[in-house]
Amino acid sequence: MKIQILILALLMGSAACTLSSSNDNNGQSGPYYPPKQSHDSSLIIDQVLDSAKISCSGPCPEGVGLVVTMEESARYIRRGQCSGTLIDEDIVMTNSHCIPDSIKSGAIDCSEAMGFLLPGSYSTPAKCTSVLMFTKRDDKRKDGPDLAFFRVDRKLTSAPKVMDKSGISDGQIFNIYAVDPVSDSRIEGVIREDRCVALVKGSDPDLGPSTLISGCTVIHGNSGTAMFNSDGKISGVIYGKYENTFFFHGATVTGIGSNLACIKPVSPRDPNINQGCVRPN
Repeated sequence: MKIQILILALLMGSAACTLSSSNDNNGQSGPYYPPKQSHDSSLIIDQVLDSAKISCSGPCPEGVGLVVTMEESARYIRRGQCSGTLIDEDIVMTNSHCIPDSIKSGAIDCSEAMGFLLPGSYSTPAKCTSVLMFTKRDDKRKDGPDLAFFRVDRKLTSAPKVMDKSGISDGQIFNIYAVDPVSDSRIEGVIREDRCVALVKGSDPDLGPSTLISGCTVIHGNSGTAMFNSDGKISGVIYGKYENTFFFHGATVTGIGSNLACIKPVSPRDPNINQGCVRPN
């Protein structure tokens, strides 16, 4: 069976931040929305950010934090969350599906509906000032990429991470720092360290800009989790999980991520596109 067909099945049943990504919202695209939260129609993003919380299950990694969003529906305002990583002093990387549709459409400014929160001594929230880039889903290729970058209103003192665009190899091991939701009624996350293995098997033309992963736990709510290689640089970003047991070349698939090799630079610190990157067919 072609990998592209398998990935389509994966995404139809996954949920990393939606699309059966880690932030599945009953089939609706968007950040993770706690199911039992109160829906206050008078909320503003400053209140949502001030009430959000983030902590760490172990030592807190630099540059990893909580993306906080709010979105107005027909009757109320929903608060949402995803994982995010600093790739410059004032630029955050996450998943495209974590950006509220109202921001993507230009209906509202991102400063009205999104921000970023780091743990510990860095915990003063930063508000979004502009969305620099977000990928759009191609109906013909539902296997990624799923990436977004946004700028916040000040330079943050936590050390930003470096992106690596050399590509992802079969069997390559990655550390992840996922911001897992811990409440079904409020915006709160705990950073958890885990380890993943990339499943490529020389099938890049079918995978396009995405890679399957195995060995790590991807759950509802931690979309936008960065994949760190052995040099501590970011090679990919997780955006989906597989709900049912799924095997690829003998390994159990636990998620899917975007390969950064073909992503255009969004910051002076961001390396150029890898000349040998695999582009979508």
